[in-house]
Amino acid sequence: HLKKALTLAPELSTANASLGVLRLGQGDVAAAKGLLQRAIASNQNNYLAQYYYADALSREEMGPDRKVSSYPPESAARMRTALNKAIEVAPGFPEPYRLLAFVNLATNTQLTESVALLEKAIALSPGRLDFSYVLAQVQLRQKDYKAARLTLEQVIAGNPSPQMRAQAEAMLNRAVMEEQNQPKQ
Repeated sequence: HLKKALTLAPELSTANASLGVLRLGQGDVAAAKGLLQRAIASNQNNYLAQYYYADALSREEMGPDRKVSSYPPESAARMRTALNKAIEVAPGFPEPYRLLAFVNLATNTQLTESVALLEKAIALSPGRLDFSYVLAQVQLRQKDYKAARLTLEQVIAGNPSPQMRAQAEAMLNRAVMEEQNQPKQ
């Protein structure tokens, strides 16, 4: 149906975005990126196209373990532009706040802003343990061990998946150890 819609109206933003999201879900990041770029070109205010375009860019940098350690500056800049536009157009949509904070974490920039972004995402979507988990990562990067411990304890108490529980427990242990190894003032 989406291909037929695009045959009739190739620049239809919603159809390009929907097919782009479908391709992203199928793991075809290159095709998704092209479709999402077309969706944005025909409608800059398509916040879902903006968000999923940034998501596609972020997935380009994932390793085989589905983890990202950093982003090239040009990719980070494009993601930030798309995510800021998504937030501007749809401030009640929590996903771009999380991804923007994660981009900042991966590039080790704007960490204070990232805390505010994640707090906003959590306020919009209470109970999203994945948002709290990223918040704890940012807090740990800032060496705010007390806040990271409290956030991780909330994640663990929130009945996360076994994988997230294990990751949160390991991060909590790391936070405790790093805090203990800090020089006394």
